[in-house]
Amino acid sequence: MANYFEALIGAAHSETPFRIGKKAAEEALLQVRKLPPRFAITFISPELDVFEVNRGLLEVLKGLPLIGTSTAGEINNGYKKNSVVVILFCSHHIDVKLGIGEGVSSDCEKAITNALVNAGVYEYFTPKSAINQMLKVHAPSMAGMSPVLLIVFSPGVTKKGYSFTHDIHSYLRKRSSNRIPIFGGSSADYFKYARSYQLVNDHISNDAVAVAFLETDVLFGLGMSHGFSPTTKRALVTKASGHLVHEFDGRPASDVYAEMLGITASQIKANLPAPPSPLNEFPLGSIDVYGNSLLLVPEHILSDGSIQFPHLIGNDRVMTLMKADRHEIVKAGVSAYDKAVRYGGLTRPSVVVMLSCALRLTQQEEQEEIDLVRKRTNVPVCGFYTYGEMGIFDDGLPVYNNQSVSILVFSDELNPVASLMHHSKKVYQEFTSQVEKKISQIKSISRINQIIQATANEVDLISAITKELPVLFPWANGSFYDGGYKTATTVDEVSRFGHDFKDGVMLDSDPHCISVNLFSHGKHFGVLVLKPKNGEEAPEEEERVLAEIVGNLVASGLYRIRLDRSLSLKMKQVEILNQLGSEFAKRINPNVQSQNIVRHVCRILGATFATLWLVDLAHHFWVKEALDAAPDFHPGLIETENDEKVVKWQVEHCKSFFFSRKSYVPCPIDLNEPFSFNFVTVPVIYRDEIRGVLNLYFNVDEPFLFFPESPSNGPGFLASICSQVAMFIENRALNKHSLFYQEVNHRVKNNLQNIAALLRMQMRRLDRITPEQALSDSISRIMSIALVHETLSEGQMGLVDLGKLVGNISRAAETGGMGRPWITLDASEHPILIPSREATSVSLIVNEVVQNAIQHGFKGIENGRISIRIRQFQGWVKITVQDSGPGFPSGFDFEKDVNLGLIIVRTLATEELKGSFHIRSEGNAAVELNFPLPYGYHHKS
Repeated sequence: MANYFEALIGAAHSETPFRIGKKAAEEALLQVRKLPPRFAITFISPELDVFEVNRGLLEVLKGLPLIGTSTAGEINNGYKKNSVVVILFCSHHIDVKLGIGEGVSSDCEKAITNALVNAGVYEYFTPKSAINQMLKVHAPSMAGMSPVLLIVFSPGVTKKGYSFTHDIHSYLRKRSSNRIPIFGGSSADYFKYARSYQLVNDHISNDAVAVAFLETDVLFGLGMSHGFSPTTKRALVTKASGHLVHEFDGRPASDVYAEMLGITASQIKANLPAPPSPLNEFPLGSIDVYGNSLLLVPEHILSDGSIQFPHLIGNDRVMTLMKADRHEIVKAGVSAYDKAVRYGGLTRPSVVVMLSCALRLTQQEEQEEIDLVRKRTNVPVCGFYTYGEMGIFDDGLPVYNNQSVSILVFSDELNPVASLMHHSKKVYQEFTSQVEKKISQIKSISRINQIIQATANEVDLISAITKELPVLFPWANGSFYDGGYKTATTVDEVSRFGHDFKDGVMLDSDPHCISVNLFSHGKHFGVLVLKPKNGEEAPEEEERVLAEIVGNLVASGLYRIRLDRSLSLKMKQVEILNQLGSEFAKRINPNVQSQNIVRHVCRILGATFATLWLVDLAHHFWVKEALDAAPDFHPGLIETENDEKVVKWQVEHCKSFFFSRKSYVPCPIDLNEPFSFNFVTVPVIYRDEIRGVLNLYFNVDEPFLFFPESPSNGPGFLASICSQVAMFIENRALNKHSLFYQEVNHRVKNNLQNIAALLRMQMRRLDRITPEQALSDSISRIMSIALVHETLSEGQMGLVDLGKLVGNISRAAETGGMGRPWITLDASEHPILIPSREATSVSLIVNEVVQNAIQHGFKGIENGRISIRIRQFQGWVKITVQDSGPGFPSGFDFEKDVNLGLIIVRTLATEELKGSFHIRSEGNAAVELNFPLPYGYHHKS
């Protein structure tokens, strides 16, 4: 009854390839008792479909690690052919790692390296590594002392090329410093020398090296034997390269070898490579550097007489002709078994894995060899016939040989030396892991310090440090949160620093969760939360200490950033206030001062663009006073429309508001998209009344230097700037009032001069009209000018409401007496504001046109109508006056037939208003006045 190890063998044949593989695996698994299967080796006949066989194996083994090879005959307590053999290794004391490396024929060393890396055991094959040094055993003759074993399957020889198995074996010996026992062989076929297969799990190749690396406390032994003895015939290699010997004793190698055998060179070539052959009775032999008597079996004879060997051959090597004693060769299996038991110190053998060269024996002798081994050991024997064998020779060192038998014996007993080595390895790996962990933490802490010193804003700082958390705390998911939580144990409403924010994170409610408050200089900056990943254990105390260290570093970094930002903010405040004071002291045009103020604020705060609006709530309109933008930016239609929407919202709500594209606070303003700006809007307040709006717009990546400790406080120093601007606006309004009387006197003087000029023009035309008509016209013109002064006196910004002015003029015309027509006014939805100078010209034009329509447009018509329509479009104003009369008489010529009033109209339209004046005489008479709007504004609604 196995206590530590057992091997279970299954075999099948005479089915479909898939069924054969499945049946062999099922037979092995049915024997499993108490010990768990750890891995499996399979030997597959290349006459079968290897891929289908493997598919059947994998379906039954269900993820159990599997390595395998094709054969020149299978061994399962006897010689088998066209079959599949599976052996399961069951034990609590075996750990196996598998790997495969492709491309042996193109780059042998690369294929070996890939196989070891894929298996995760490359460190064992690095001579200077501590793991490799641990494998050094002071009794090298005892193979069983090793705690590891490497099983290797490699491509066998083909008719088109030689086998690289010796190269593979030499590389592995060198890389392991001869400290790792190697067992395996060249994959084979049934002497077709076409292709052979190597497999690891579901990966199958015919040009790969497959490895199984065993770490085990189970005692095992390795032995190798061949049964050949040397003759007295020898030859010296005088010319060789790689696997080829070109000359023996200065002559063609094939000629010398033929003389040794007593046959011709052509007979040698005819017999290679195909057993059974007389040449198999007389291979060549050589003593290697370790004293082993190696068999060197020729594989091919080249046309130039060179001989190809599976080994790498150097010059000055003596080769001896070996001879076979059939009895000894058949007994080589037993000899190899005895060596394995003796060298391994085995007392309870459990299984024999036997790899025998396919060239050594006839089929009858192969069965006899297996029977002798079974008789000697009385345990299961399995394996395959190979094209080259790897094992341990008499000196206890790894060796590659031909025409030999290599045996691996596992015993149902433990190796105390191996157990000690594995324990030492575990202690070393734990120590190394702790050292590497500490080194990694120190490097990470150093990087965090560098980040803190080099980063200028909170978001970048937290984002960069968050990337370091997986290095410091690989067991946890880490996040930073700001200090806006409501209770001491939960985060209900927080603003995230980074991009890994999750709502409703519980702090301190999970005993496995670490939460560190970020405190520095009496200020709270947030919380670092470390939550164990699924399946991870609770953090140790040192992890909590490390988290506190990180938290203190982050808090100090955040404090420095806010301190630097505060200092920068103060400097910007001082600079802006200095600039404002300088501007207010200048005696320049107020409009230029407004533009300078906005330019200074925009430049100092680094805004992309900024606007200042003036608001007149009494008359429900606002005016864009100034705009400034970065040199490389020009506000487009979307920016202009959104700026107007922000002003409209500000006039309605009258409170500071900032919006960031990176925040989760929705914007209350329905902005047009795409609009990739952060912005801040601040009301300009004077005596609790809004007098203007300051808007600043920033690129998405631009930090808000004015972001306050609490968003509800508003951008404080911008509000103070706006207070200064409010004083500036009020002072300008007071200056306007003081200048208003001067302007009135000036305007009265100018208008009296205009009246005098009009009267003189009228006097020169008294011969054309009656005195009563002349006086009536003059009175109408004087009254229209008076209406301008009346309308002007009601405004706050020196502007005249055009619609109200025209309405007053039309109402004055309607009071002229009986039979007067009805006058209708269709004004623009929003007020159109113009300065007093332009208002005087417009009033005279409208008055003349209306009076002309009343006097001449309705002869013989009662209840006539005059419509006046005012529209604003693209910076222009259009006034249309049309009557319902018959229109101008036929043949009317403006240049010849116009009266004084129309001459006045044309002069004012073209010279004073810089516009145009048109008369349409088709159908009803219509007059159209167009002139540029001298002032831009926006109405509240």
